[in-house]
Amino acid sequence: MPWGFYGRNDELHRLQAILARNRWYFVKVTGRRRIGKTALIQRALQTGQRVFYVQVPDSGPVGVLSAVADQMDTFEIPATEFPRPRTLQELARLVGNLARAGYAVALDEFQYFNRERLRDFCSLLQAEVDQLSTQPRGTPKTGQ
Repeated sequence: MPWGFYGRNDELHRLQAILARNRWYFVKVTGRRRIGKTALIQRALQTGQRVFYVQVPDSGPVGVLSAVADQMDTFEIPATEFPRPRTLQELARLVGNLARAGYAVALDEFQYFNRERLRDFCSLLQAEVDQLSTQPRGTPKTGQ
């Protein structure tokens, strides 16, 4: 018998409620290893909304940027509208642009960005978050 999704309905409903708000948000899902955080995130993102999900590898910038580009192709993110990032700064800008366009963006294994070789991304992303947060509360994302 295959494993099922269970025991996380409260958390799932909270994440789905956040997604239904149709505005900028930032959610951090934490917990011990191997308890279903990724499954929870993936289940919450099954809303019909446009999604960009990437599992951040334990790698340097080149590996992370390659994983992002691969996932952009997988999720059919149009390269004409959203160029593939070549730097961590471009990656932060991409996250902001996707959010502005109405995508739910999930960066799974975000803790790898705290490693020395990727640490700059956190500051770059914070600048994007600051800009997104200036939008009036309740303003719908564009493209929805």
